[in-house]
Amino acid sequence: MNPRMSRAAAQRSGDTPADQTPAADTRAGALPIGPVIDSRTLFCFSRVLTIEHGGERYALRLTRANKLILTK
Repeated sequence: MNPRMSRAAAQRSGDTPADQTPAADTRAGALPIGPVIDSRTLFCFSRVLTIEHGGERYALRLTRANKLILTK
């Protein structure tokens, strides 16, 4: 980022440092998606995760074809 340029001006110009990149898509009409988590972070130790939601357990699996499958 140019030291004489404000952070907002730098973001508008596309000169945004990697650690300042917004996680959500900010284009007009885009739906807010919340925080972004890279799947490599989730699956660094196992190819199956257990997610507990509303008292139920779900399995999120990473397949050999690199696809995600969520099952109850």
